[in-house]
Amino acid sequence: MLNLVPRLISLNLSDGNLSGSISGSVLIFDVSGFTSMAEALSAEGNSGAEALSNTMNSIYTRGILSMIRGSGGFVSGFSGDSFAVILPGTAIDKAET
Repeated sequence: MLNLVPRLISLNLSDGNLSGSISGSVLIFDVSGFTSMAEALSAEGNSGAEALSNTMNSIYTRGILSMIRGSGGFVSGFSGDSFAVILPGTAIDKAET
């Protein structure tokens, strides 16, 4: 489970801090056209489901999530095809350079 806990939080927990705050930004990411794409691909059966899975994995794991983690951010929650990201203040500074 520890690999699912953002480093920022696990460091605070290891120091005995059970609460805290950070400065930063929140990013809400949503795949535009996901519902219509999912409906169209579902008509193709298993191959359509596999194509949808590959597309989403490409977007998330090989794309945007790598950039988020690389800038010090972390995903705070998923909902369907969307997710919320916390970008600590230092992550914003890195992204601007």
